[in-house]
Amino acid sequence: MTVVVPVRRALPQEVRLRELERRLAMIEQAGVRVGDLVSLTGQVANISSTKIITGARNGMYRVQVVAQCTTSAAVPALTITIGWTDRVGAATSSFTRALNSTGQSQLLTVMQVQPDTDITYATSGFSGSPVYALEVRLDRIAE
Repeated sequence: MTVVVPVRRALPQEVRLRELERRLAMIEQAGVRVGDLVSLTGQVANISSTKIITGARNGMYRVQVVAQCTTSAAVPALTITIGWTDRVGAATSSFTRALNSTGQSQLLTVMQVQPDTDITYATSGFSGSPVYALEVRLDRIAE
């Protein structure tokens, strides 16, 4: 005996719903941009601790930093530091960009952040006459 099962075609609303679910999943994977977008050029001094976001929600965040030396000088390197508070306490991630040649350095950090925490950036070690640019982007990627 053969059983015939009718093939059901998806209704247009179902197709649109599946497409919407697929797009939402892509957005969730990409993260949600939060905080102030930092795009600084022509920097000729250290930057004291500055908030990217005040009172961040609990969750996982991804920060992307690009530091570019646009005018070089024979001086020490610049250190860029990202700060936040996690379950253990105050935390930082940093990297150093030489200022004796033009070019760029990058940092990508994923961090767990406690609720009502400020996420900050700062630069240190600057001296002399080089010029640099700094880009910082913060995404919330999970709760």
